[in-house]
Parts: sequence; structure tokens; C-alpha cells
Amino acid sequence: MKIALQLTVDQIMAVCKMLELLECLQPCTKPEDKLTRSIAFEVWDKFQTLKKKEVKNHTLFSEEKRKVTLKYFEAHGLLNILRELWPLLKDDYTRVILNKLTNELHQKLV
Repeated sequence: MKIALQLTVDQIMAVCKMLELLECLQPCTKPEDKLTRSIAFEVWDKFQTLKKKEVKNHTLFSEEKRKVTLKYFEAHGLLNILRELWPLLKDDYTRVILNKLTNELHQKLV
């Protein structure tokens, strides 16, 4: 089962920025946390690829939305990690963008 998302460049950049915080987290011991983080690292690679593509093509300021397809477990892991890392964000603009993405993900997963 796949989840299709229509994301703006700002949302892609915000997800990359948030997933970079994974490097700062303490090592986990619970199997559930390890599962979520391993999924998050896979999603991080996918979003880093999208980010590099946007930078390379000079389409950072484009208004078009990009179609991103995530597998169900990737979308669920991304939703969990967005909720887990939410308190670590200090930028209000990024929080608003990621809040909208969290709501979209939740609607698609339910």
C-alpha cells in the first residue's frame, strides 16, 4: 500500500531539516524506537535525494507541488518521527509547514 503526497519545495526542505536532527538524538534501546528510527533514516535518504534534485535543477522557488510516494510503513514512520522531533524545532515557519504535513499524513493514514 502506497501513500501519495503532493509536497511543496518548502515542505521537502523542512522535512530534511527536521530529519537532520536524528543525528543529535541519544541512542535508543527499545525495539519500537529502533524500528521508527531505521524507517526514518530510509525516509531521510529519499527526501535528501529530492532536495538535491531541486537544488541541482534550480527549482527551489517553483510553486509547483512535487509528487512523493511513500510506502505505508515509511509514511507511518515519518509521522511518528515528526511528532517525536517536534519539540526540538525552534523555527516557527518550519513548525507551521511540518504541522500541515503532519495533518495530511494523518488523514491519509487513517
